Amino acid sequence: MDTILAAAVYIFEPMTLMVLIISTVVGLFVGALPALSSTMGVALCIPITFSMNPANAPVLLGVIYTSSVFGGSVTAILLRTPGTDASIATTFDGYPMAQRGQGAQAIGMALVASLIGGLFSVVVLLFVAPPMSRLALLFGPQEYVYLTIFGMIFILGVSGGVPVKALISARLGPLMATVGFDLSPAIPG
Repeated sequence: MDTILAAAVYIFEPMTLMVLIISTVVGLFVGALPALSSTMGVALCIPITFSMNPANAPVLLGVIYTSSVFGGSVTAILLRTPGTDASIATTFDGYPMAQRGQGAQAIGMALVASLIGGLFSVVVLLFVAPPMSRLALLFGPQEYVYLTIFGMIFILGVSGGVPVKALISARLGPLMATVGFDLSPAIPG
């Protein structure tokens, strides 16, 4: 509980608030542009975090991701063009409301839904992440082997009656996961 209070105090520092406000505006623009997605916005901002304070970098990336999801609903409601993939369902109800002259109400509803969903997910993450991280640290090589076997069996179970395709899929995943580092020395150019 002490770490949660320390993090809450840290959020109200001036530099963190500035990062929060700027990344909210950037995230809204990223979400409103139909060619960019939330993930693309985070990927484009990762180089910015290299020179940032390590505590402000996750704030920047998290806020850009969440605000771009809402930004995508603005274009989904007003233009019938979802800015992000998470805003596709908003198009079905929001755009007809905008055509009836209720666009502001639809955007307000999307904002409230985004706020409630974001706050709920943060609270759940706050309570679920610590026990899950402790459980993940208990995994050893044997558990990873069992997990891999379970995944392959699951792929075979949902193959839809085409076991050859399922076997190819089940072998391709571990094959790609076993690619490691090249230990040969670099060739001077």
